[in-house]
Amino acid sequence: MTMLEKCCKHLCLIWCKMTNWNGIMKRTGCIHYSVRSAYWCCVGEVIDVEHNRVPSRWNLIWNAKPPPKVKHLLWRVCRNCLSTRVRLLDRRLDGQSNCVLSDSGVEDNMHLFFISQNSVQCWQRIGIWQWLVQVLNSTKSVAENILDNLQLLNSNQNVLFACTLWSIWKQRNYMIWRNEIVQRNAVWEYVC
Repeated sequence: MTMLEKCCKHLCLIWCKMTNWNGIMKRTGCIHYSVRSAYWCCVGEVIDVEHNRVPSRWNLIWNAKPPPKVKHLLWRVCRNCLSTRVRLLDRRLDGQSNCVLSDSGVEDNMHLFFISQNSVQCWQRIGIWQWLVQVLNSTKSVAENILDNLQLLNSNQNVLFACTLWSIWKQRNYMIWRNEIVQRNAVWEYVC
């Protein structure tokens, strides 16, 4: 046994004694020490991470069938970390708050994806506006509205819903970064 192996074994024994490793092994089913098991031990046992947890129905996003980049966008919208003009203004990064696509209203997640005339027409063109209207509630957060819609719609409609959100976001970014106006018909073509 090399000196490095002896040192690692000794550190592993110290770690096991310090963290009640035997109790953790029984609960988690993990029988070997590894970096991964140490990480999960820290996250689950040693470090308090409850303040980072957000109770919600995240499995509705992660179990949906759209491409991963679309799921990631849904998650970012729901966590309110999408770079809309209001978010940029909150961080003192941009001087304008008006909507890029409609030039009326403040560009936050709710306005951009559900309230602006552009987005309403996109949803109508896709054919799921009648379901969205039933669930949309301006007193709820965008995350609650999105998760409510994902729960209400069937699997195919979820994909359509998520891809439409992504296409509206893409349309907005083309306007900002390329100064290109993407017509609503093109948004529909992106989705289909």
